[in-house]
Amino acid sequence: MLQTLDMVTPDEAPSVEREVGARQQLDCLMARLAAMPRKRREAFILVRIYGCSHAEAAEHLNSTKMAIEKHIVRGVIDCMNLASDHA
Repeated sequence: MLQTLDMVTPDEAPSVEREVGARQQLDCLMARLAAMPRKRREAFILVRIYGCSHAEAAEHLNSTKMAIEKHIVRGVIDCMNLASDHA
């Protein structure tokens, strides 16, 4: 990974403004995740961040695939509300 970072030239590096914007978006997402109920947050992270299938997340969380699907939908709605709050 560090070798990949060495390949980025100063001209290709993000501007300070873009970096600050990205940091603010990440902070907002982290706050939204922290506000989610525990099971919703865990399901959302497993599926949307780590790329697990709904079935894999259900097995990991000792839940059903349908419950995971509901958690993901609600998590996406939470994140959409966050986006509209910060638009």
